[in-house]
Amino acid sequence: MACGLPRATTPLPTLDTQPFLPSIRRAISVAQSDAQAKPNDPTAVGRFGMVLHAHEQLAGAQACYQRAFELEPKRFDWPYLLAQAAAAAGDAPRAADMFEAALKIQPQQLTARLGLADAEMTQGHNEAAARAYQQVLAQEPNQPQALFGYGRSANQPAYYEKALAAYPAYGAAAFALAQHLQRTGQAERAQFYMAQYPKIKTSAPPLPDPLMETVREMNAGPSRFLRQAQSAEAQGQLAAAVELQLQALQLDPKIAQAHVNLITLYARLNQPDKAAQAYRSAIQLAPNSADAYYNYGVLCGMNRQPAEARQAFERVIQIDPGNADAHHNLGALLQEGGKLAEAAREFQRAIEINPAAANSYFQLGRIEANQKRYSEAIAHLEKAARGDEEATPTYLYALGATQARAGDATRARASLLAARERAAKWGQAQLANAIEQDLARLR
Repeated sequence: MACGLPRATTPLPTLDTQPFLPSIRRAISVAQSDAQAKPNDPTAVGRFGMVLHAHEQLAGAQACYQRAFELEPKRFDWPYLLAQAAAAAGDAPRAADMFEAALKIQPQQLTARLGLADAEMTQGHNEAAARAYQQVLAQEPNQPQALFGYGRSANQPAYYEKALAAYPAYGAAAFALAQHLQRTGQAERAQFYMAQYPKIKTSAPPLPDPLMETVREMNAGPSRFLRQAQSAEAQGQLAAAVELQLQALQLDPKIAQAHVNLITLYARLNQPDKAAQAYRSAIQLAPNSADAYYNYGVLCGMNRQPAEARQAFERVIQIDPGNADAHHNLGALLQEGGKLAEAAREFQRAIEINPAAANSYFQLGRIEANQKRYSEAIAHLEKAARGDEEATPTYLYALGATQARAGDATRARASLLAARERAAKWGQAQLANAIEQDLARLR
């Protein structure tokens, strides 16, 4: 090395690539050979680290990033990627140190500042985390992750609401806010947010991060295709999502999750035979996959196979007794089969697991109303109608009708008026007309 240039002391990692899938083995071997041929080239060394990082070889990735940083100490990429790898490995102190090193090179880099705040929060350094989140908010006042993080670190639950205002589908913020509201005696508002949570629990605001996206794209294994398939499905590109799942299976036919995902995709594409084959493959690879049985249960329900659907949901509950959706769907099948007492027990169980299960309250209320147990039915239908979702007008309509049957015309009118208003809001013209006819009869 020429005099005056930085010297690296961290050795390159050596890996046995034989345990990897062939496609991953090739990618790692090529990057490793290049780095070994040019051990003082920070780009070659850093790229080796990125390939290792992409395949979750985090210790090796950190060694490469450290060596690249020693060779090129003024480049932001290496301490930043080292921090990300350390955070993924659960080494929050090192992650915090390296995020700080990256910020000395690019002080305004938002994802590094957020990473530093998260690393401090993980260590229980709430004051330091709050300061870091505030610095992000000084740059971007409506940055959802920073709003939520500041709320947690500074014990300011009002910031959970601000985070949700900035990104309404923020699952972690909705859950945290619901818990706060429950603790402070605001049960009705808590139920509203808990009703949203099952639909958005894995959702988080997008955070542009070109460096980490480059790392992810270097993954030569099936996980890259699974990730791309998830994105395609979210955009409604179902055929493309199927092809990506199949590409993942070409690399590794034993990925049970890909078969589980294909059950739903083929069902949505109205290809039940292929969905059933995906189910058989999934349970062969993962006999205790609750997701496989659940997806198959939904498929059987769509295909009017109630006995098979019931067996599938019962199997889900055996594996995962806390699956509220499986209890609800089993209740719906029992209800259709006229087994109302059993159905009511399943709806009740779904509610116990998820107190915000609006449809379970609704179905339980319907059973009770038809049994002329009006006070219990009204209590459950009121809980069903607390939210503001597409089904809420139907819940309010059922509530009004039940109140009318119970002889409470005043409350029935109020509920029906609210139902009509919500139906108009959601563009449900046919339902709004039916409600108007019932209102006319009440008058």
